[in-house]
This record gives sequence, C-alpha cells and structure tokens, in this order.
Amino acid sequence: MSEKGASIYIYNGSKKIGQGVVDSRGNFKVKIKTQKKDSTIKVYAQDKSSNKSKSKTTKVS
Repeated sequence: MSEKGASIYIYNGSKKIGQGVVDSRGNFKVKIKTQKKDSTIKVYAQDKSSNKSKSKTTKVS
C-alpha cells in the first residue's frame, strides 16, 4: 500500500518496464510483460512532492 495519487515505478535494471498510480484506497496494479528468468525487478513509489520510497527488489524465477 502507498499514498493516494503516488506514482509507482517498476524497473528491470535501468530500463523502466511499468508505471502506475495508487488509487484512493492505497492500492495499485501495474501490468508488465513477462520478464526473463533471473532478472531483478525493482519497484518504488514517488508521491506528488517527489518523496521517493525505499525500493523493493525481487528476482524472477
């Protein structure tokens, strides 16, 4: 969950692969293409004041 109206960014390495917006309930959904095995995906949120959250990473299995 994140702050209403915040932007969500998803990266594979330095390439942006998805972007979305947080809804009024603090939830978000972002569809991305299937990524290659062992890719590292990074997700973070940035609010309207440009405050950036800590990023979360996951490895594609």
